[in-house]
Amino acid sequence: MGRWPYRRVRYPRDAVGEKQPLRGAVPFSICSPAIGYARRWGELRVAHSPVPAPASTPLTSRIVWRFIDGRAGHDNQSRGLVSALDRITPIQVHDISVPARVNRALNWIRGRSSLTHQLPAPDLIIGAGHDTHLPMLTARRQHGGRTVALMRPTLPHHWFNRCIVPEHDGIEETERVLVTRGVLNAVQPQTEPNPQSGLILLGGPSPHFHWNEDHLLEQIRELVGRSKDRGWTITTSRRTPESTYRKLTSLTEQEISLVPHQSVDVSWLPSQLATAGEIWVTEDSVSMIYEALTAGGATGIFDLEPLRQGRLQRGLEKLVTANMVTRFSDWQAGTQPLSAKPPLREADRCARWIRDHWLSAA
Repeated sequence: MGRWPYRRVRYPRDAVGEKQPLRGAVPFSICSPAIGYARRWGELRVAHSPVPAPASTPLTSRIVWRFIDGRAGHDNQSRGLVSALDRITPIQVHDISVPARVNRALNWIRGRSSLTHQLPAPDLIIGAGHDTHLPMLTARRQHGGRTVALMRPTLPHHWFNRCIVPEHDGIEETERVLVTRGVLNAVQPQTEPNPQSGLILLGGPSPHFHWNEDHLLEQIRELVGRSKDRGWTITTSRRTPESTYRKLTSLTEQEISLVPHQSVDVSWLPSQLATAGEIWVTEDSVSMIYEALTAGGATGIFDLEPLRQGRLQRGLEKLVTANMVTRFSDWQAGTQPLSAKPPLREADRCARWIRDHWLSAA
């Protein structure tokens, strides 16, 4: 057998020990795009050589590249973090859509994307979802900046400068990893909730819970029937089956507004959460549960039969034990949902963490 055809490349480091991009010829390997390996017989030169360094003056807006994979949940997480950063420090955000198809993704790895070549060099590169990982790492190699991956990455997490991971993903917190209560979102805490307003958020079939439409509708009917002084809005999600929606239209109780998710934009749900006096969510929809807790409204969860016990279910039990959410069965026994005091503000906490580590430094 011949010698291993890769060699280690030494990267320069800045004052805080972070790896900086190489100038000029960029070592390249499709197998290992995030670490410094290069084939002995060649290097790939990218279009922009030398690589521009990140902005250094704290008086100007920091440049943030936000990579988007087209999935609403992932977009909501990165948008929440970017919005939180924008509230505490001047930033200039550039959204970059990434391809899901492998052959197009390889163009990113080979340095053939023309999109980023027209942008100012980034200070920060943010993305959520597996399809954003290789483009983020390639962008850092070509243009500099530091990477922040949201959720547990499928690639080794030490390939990224920082990771922000929900606790149910099962990664321990380290210097590089910040663990959060739930996934990040773009919701802001309530200022003037309306006690006469109720909001019901429905998910759909998932690998974790059995979706029993009839049992769910029984719970909704009982909730609405015992809260006649409250006007209820029911909305669906992309996972809600069409059969569930048809059964919801049979609800004849007055003061019920049924809003299909296809009829609203991304700003609708945060605006509803900002005023709802009481919020109920199917327990398969963990992201919407944490959006309700971020808003600070009194939050309950409809009972669904778990298909298995895992980190997701244990995370929900922690919320129940902490009196942050109320199960429907407990509500039937007389326990009323309580408002989250204080509301979860995980995106703001993560933004401060990033600012204090990087963006406030000269």
